[in-house]
This record gives sequence, C-alpha cells and structure tokens, in this order.
Amino acid sequence: MKATTCKVTSLRKGNEYIFRVKAVNEYGEGEALESEPTKATDPFTVPAAPTDVEITSITSETMTICWKRPESDGGSSISGYVIEKREKSGLRWVQVNTKPVYDLRVKASNLCEGCEYEYRVYAENVAGLSPPSIPCKLTKAEDPQFLPSPPAKPKVLDSTKTSVTLSWNKPLFDGGAAVTGYSVEYKRTDEEDWCVSVSNTENTEFTVVGLTSGAEYVFVVKSINKIGVSEPSPPTDPQAAEDREEEPQFNISNEMRKTLLVKDGSSFTLTVPFRGKPVPNVMWDKADVDLRVRASIHTTDTVTSITVEQATRDDSGKYTVTLQNVAGKVTCTLNVRVLDSPGPPCRVGVKDVTKSSATVAWDTPENEGGAAVTNYLVDIREVSNKGWTRVTDSCPRLTCRVSDLQEGGVYYFRVTGENEYGIGLPAETKYGAMITEKPSPPQTIEVTEITKESVSLAWIKPESDGGSRITSYRVDALEKGQDKWVKCGVTKTVHFVVYDLKEATQYFFRVRAENHAGFSDPTEMSLPVLVKGQLGELLPSPTFTVTKGRE
Repeated sequence: MKATTCKVTSLRKGNEYIFRVKAVNEYGEGEALESEPTKATDPFTVPAAPTDVEITSITSETMTICWKRPESDGGSSISGYVIEKREKSGLRWVQVNTKPVYDLRVKASNLCEGCEYEYRVYAENVAGLSPPSIPCKLTKAEDPQFLPSPPAKPKVLDSTKTSVTLSWNKPLFDGGAAVTGYSVEYKRTDEEDWCVSVSNTENTEFTVVGLTSGAEYVFVVKSINKIGVSEPSPPTDPQAAEDREEEPQFNISNEMRKTLLVKDGSSFTLTVPFRGKPVPNVMWDKADVDLRVRASIHTTDTVTSITVEQATRDDSGKYTVTLQNVAGKVTCTLNVRVLDSPGPPCRVGVKDVTKSSATVAWDTPENEGGAAVTNYLVDIREVSNKGWTRVTDSCPRLTCRVSDLQEGGVYYFRVTGENEYGIGLPAETKYGAMITEKPSPPQTIEVTEITKESVSLAWIKPESDGGSRITSYRVDALEKGQDKWVKCGVTKTVHFVVYDLKEATQYFFRVRAENHAGFSDPTEMSLPVLVKGQLGELLPSPTFTVTKGRE
C-alpha cells in the first residue's frame, strides 16, 4: 500500500496486539519498525449510574418507578435501562422488565399486598451496563389511603333525664385504611360550642351522660382511621334529655317463632326477650288453662320465661304473651306440640240403627297429640254390663258399622284414637242406643174441627213401632203455594190442634212418628184444608192418603 495509515479490522476486543511496518522500494523491503503493545478496546466507556430513583402511583399490586438519566453516557448514547427489585425480607435482586425500557419510568406489577419493595436501575449503551443506581427507599404495596367518610346521621335509641343513647352505621368509605374508632360530640341547641363526649370508641353505640335535664341537644359522630379524623356526620334531630316512652317490642327471631316439639313427660321452657319504657307488664295466657297453676313464670325487666314440667298432650297449643305499658300493647303467640298419644275423639254418636245393627260415628280428636290419628279402636257394652268388648282394633275411618246386635237391646259404644306415639284417651256415647228400626208412618189423618185460626187433627197409630215404643208425634204444616214445611208441634197423643193459622188460607198437614231409632216417613194430606169460620172445608173432598212427604 502507498498510504502511511492502515485500518486493521477483525481484531478481538480485549486482546493486546503489536504492529510493525516495512518500507518497500524497487530493491526490496527495508528494516521493520515495531509498535508498542496495544489493547483492542472501544473508544468509549459504560455510562454512569442513573440517579434519583423514586416511587409514584402506589397501589396494592403495582408501583411506578421513575429516575433521571445518568450524568455521563460514556461516549455512546443510552440504548435502554434495566430495573431490578428486592423485597425487604429478601436477599436477591430480581429483574422487573423483560423488554428494553427506553423511557425514564416503568410500572412494576403483580406485587404482594402489604410487602415492602426497593428498586435500582442500570443504564446501558454499546459498552455495556452502568453500575446500579442507589436503591430507592423501601415502599409498601398498598392502596392509597385517605381520611374516612363520616357515618350517616346517628339515631337516638334512648334517653333519660341525664343521658342520651346513640347508634350509627359504619361509614361507606374507610379511606383505604380500617376505621379504628369513632368520636362523639354534642352541643345544646341554644349554644355554639361543641363538647367531646368520647374521643375514640370502637363501638357503634354510645351513651352520652352528664346532660342537663330538660335541655335539648344535637349529636354528631366522626370516623377515625390511621390517617386521621373524618368530617362530622349530619347532626341528629334535637333530642331533649328526658325519660322516654317506648312501645313494648319483642326481641325474638324467626327461629323462636317455630313450633317447639316436646317429648311426652319432659319439660320445656319458652323464653321471650322484650323491651319497652316504662317496663311493660307481662301476661302469659293459654286457652282453658290457668298457667299460674300449671306452669312456672319468671319475668325481669328485659326477659320473661315460662316453664312446664312433665308435659302431656294437654300442654300442646298456643301460648300467648302480652306486653303492655302506657305507650302501647303487643302480643306474641308461640306454638308447642307435645309428642304424645291423641286425646278423646269428639262427638261420638250412633246412627243408621236397624233391628240388628248400628253405625258408630265420631270426629277427629281436638288434640291429636304429636302426630295425626291414623287408626281407631271401637268397643261395645250392653247397658247391663260394665265390661267392654272390643269390636275392632283397626278402623282408619270415622265410622264403624256394628252388626249382630240383639233387637231391643241397649248398647253403649266407646272409641279410642291411635297415632305413632300410642293409643290415646277413649270417648263413649253419652246415652245407650236401643237396637230398633224407625216406626212405620202414622195411618189416616182426619180433620176433626176447623176454626178461623186453627185446625184440629187426629190420626191412627203406625202399624209397626219398629221394635221400640212410639215416644212422640211431630206435626208440620205447609201453606199452599209455599215450598217449606213449618214445624207446628210435638205431641205424645194421636191428636193435635194447630193454632195461629191465617184465615181464608189453605194448608197441607203431615205427621211423623218417633221412636228410639228416629222419625218415620211422614203421612201427608193429599188435599189442602181451607181455614175459615166455624165450618172450614176440605178442597174438593175429604180424601186422605199416606205418602212419603217432602222436607
């Protein structure tokens, strides 16, 4: 080459090299000239460390790290930054960014709430990474925190001549930090200065004491967190320091209102909390039972209870407690069901009697015990016997037909209910039932006399008394043109006078015989009787027939 300079390439950075130069002419090469050893390096250095690293925009999961450019870029422009973080309890630095950062800020995410972190930053150019920056101060990952909002308007719960009790709800916004307490202040309505009743209470209810009897006050509440004290709540309505009247109220839950199940023979207690001012009078009541005798009642200013020992089916039912004071009256009903066998069936009677059979009928017991009655037991005894004979021990219905009875005999019947807890108490017919049929209808009816307001009737006894003697006859009348028979009277003889009839009015008459089994079919006049003066008349002729009458 003819130049006096030469650029050598493809050298290895960091290696030392010696260079020599020889002059050449037409007669050949001259003596070589060697250089001093020279290291192959870049003509610039790594940049200085970034400065003023600080944290902004802190939340519970993220932080934004900011810094300033290094004072020296080392002779080559900055190509990016590397950011590292370290937890307070950790030893190792962890890189935050996975891609080059060209700006002077970066957002670190996926942080653990409540943990403290510090950050440092490296600058990078073609020569490499700078020394790390001075780490920023430890910073906790938490949401921003402010003063809490105040509670809503406090409520006045109670008052006396020297105190007022307040309650309030927690504030809607705690400022990002837990509310640690509340401050309660008050003032008289005719004064300007506020007084602090309590500077920090953890409760949401407080009683302000030391008030002047009869004076009016207003009250405010402030929330407190670690940042400070909130603005005051809206003030209460003016409240006088005086004894307060409060309508009685029960403090019972829906669970307490459910039916209480009690095993037969065990004891139970019903406890009812209440409130009211002045303290209300308490009265317990249960239908047809004197609870002062059957139970033990205990009452204080805030709770009343009733205890029943050795419970039976008769202790089932509704227990009513009443509270009353000058402010009002309120009642509450609690249900108790004793798991016991049933009480006696209701309205046991006999119907459909024939010469050899009868049907016993009854209703479900008023007190079925602890479960529905599923079966009935039926017994029978003759009037002359004291011992009962079982007719059936399996009758799921409310009737039982008893056959093979002696005609003319008198029988008593007894019915007992049964449920899953056992056989209950029996109920028997009040009167003996005579086994007989109903009589046949009376024979021909005759009109023996007619006046302007009465008709005299006569008839012949039935051909058959049904097996028991005729006890009476019933006479009914039906005004012509009407459809309803009217009872005129009952007689033990075979004649009867019907009074209070309308003159010039036509009537039909009928007669029924009665024995122990009931009424016969009626004997009814086929033609009406005209009620008029001394000589009333039948229309059109005095002919009578025996028919089954209309009711």
